Amino acid sequence: MSRAREGNRVAFEQLYRRHARRIAGLVYRLLASDNELDELVQETFLAAYEGLDRLREPERFGSWLRSIAVHNVRQKIARRRRWRNVLERLTVPTTVEPGLGEAAQSLAQLPPELRMPFVLHKLDGYTVEETASLCRISKATAKRRCAEASKRLARRMS
Repeated sequence: MSRAREGNRVAFEQLYRRHARRIAGLVYRLLASDNELDELVQETFLAAYEGLDRLREPERFGSWLRSIAVHNVRQKIARRRRWRNVLERLTVPTTVEPGLGEAAQSLAQLPPELRMPFVLHKLDGYTVEETASLCRISKATAKRRCAEASKRLARRMS
């Protein structure tokens, strides 16, 4: 980490290799799509590289990196939402990405405000507190959204 902070590209590449797969999995589950996966993973690592000097606790690099990824996904979803509003005004239908399995399609159809806490807490194993912090919501809201997502998924899968 100290070498990466000094600008050593090889050291940062090692950090990338160590964390890229986990970040890609997290981004994929949050987006329920792989259309923009590579772009978001690259954006996450670029932001991390540019912000290494601001990382106060180097031993928490992985956690810090995941928070950057979640932030990037939130921004992407917000942009999608704006586009969806434009498309709805033009009456162009939006569809779920073809080729996803039934469970992934059900997850993809959840609204982002339910899908994000559900994925973070139930699938990726973050605590309710961590999930709430990453989603910038209260713990009670995180619990409610996870419960609602579970209920909707169970209904769709049955």
